[in-house]
Amino acid sequence: MLVWIVVLAWMTSLHDSDAAGNGMTQGFSGVGIILLWILLAILALIAGIAGRVPTWLALTAVVAIPLTGYGAIVALEILSGSAHIPFLWPIVVPALVPPTIVLTSLWLIVKPYSRDRV
Repeated sequence: MLVWIVVLAWMTSLHDSDAAGNGMTQGFSGVGIILLWILLAILALIAGIAGRVPTWLALTAVVAIPLTGYGAIVALEILSGSAHIPFLWPIVVPALVPPTIVLTSLWLIVKPYSRDRV
């Protein structure tokens, strides 16, 4: 979650410095997003191995995690494109998807066994 907080902080301050500082912030944000989505994929894989994941949820994760990672990179591109963006709506994907994946993965890891499978 620390990587997520840092990435969000970087993405909200893409135009707060000079050109070199802004470029570094954009680069660090991109690397942070890639690292964050790799960690989310690893966590989802661990949840898939440790817990009993329904097939539909596993297929959804296989498709959704890379697509939302791409969406986070696109959000970074949109936010870094103009210095006069009056809103931060593209940050919704990188702000909401990681906690959703983390909470779902943790729920799948710790969910109790159902009685009918014992």
